[in-house]
Amino acid sequence: MTREHIWPDWLLSRTNYDRAFSARAGKMVSKDQTIRDVCAPCNNGPLSDLDGYVRSLYDSHIQHWVVEGQAVDFAYNYSRLLRWLIKVAYNSARTTGIHAGILAKYRSTLISRDPVSPIFAVAFVGTIMPAQVLDPGASQFRRVNPAGARCGPILVPGYAGLRDVVTRGILINSYVFTLLVIDDAWLNANAHSLSGLIDGIYGTPLHPDGFVRLPPPVMNALQAFNGVQNWPA
Repeated sequence: MTREHIWPDWLLSRTNYDRAFSARAGKMVSKDQTIRDVCAPCNNGPLSDLDGYVRSLYDSHIQHWVVEGQAVDFAYNYSRLLRWLIKVAYNSARTTGIHAGILAKYRSTLISRDPVSPIFAVAFVGTIMPAQVLDPGASQFRRVNPAGARCGPILVPGYAGLRDVVTRGILINSYVFTLLVIDDAWLNANAHSLSGLIDGIYGTPLHPDGFVRLPPPVMNALQAFNGVQNWPA
């Protein structure tokens, strides 16, 4: 067994986000958080391949700030990006136990060498603009970029706390991804309410053809990092 980072090494080395908040511990901890139950062939093989792909996506898109009024043409590999989001969400969920059970169903999908796409799982992507902050005693506003990386549950009004519905956010700089995973039994019984759930999620659904045009952001950095209760739908 080897250590698997919740946030991959390349992201840690490309940023200066040197602290993290642990929901289980209720305090700030080192950003270098790991889990220790991933075998070496998987960690150094298919999981490393997923990290490598998203590293290239970071270099082409995610490292760049998105500003007010800016639309973004976002191109990606659907299968790889969706599986990477599940990987990060699953590793993060295992530190608290929240959502870990339903995400565990995708373990074999994550390590597949084939270009598979997870079923009963979709993701949304939106952008975050800088916030204009007026410090105490200052006469001019200061621009604050959404610099940071976070992963955790997203509380969609009316759907929070459902055991069979996972909504988790993965935020990196100006990009916020929301992962939606639904147990198939719940979906069969509640398909009529799916539109209400989707309407409460920030962003645009990732299209399987690998391209979406993202509208200008309507959420700023302070809203994004002050808690999901402040997020617009």
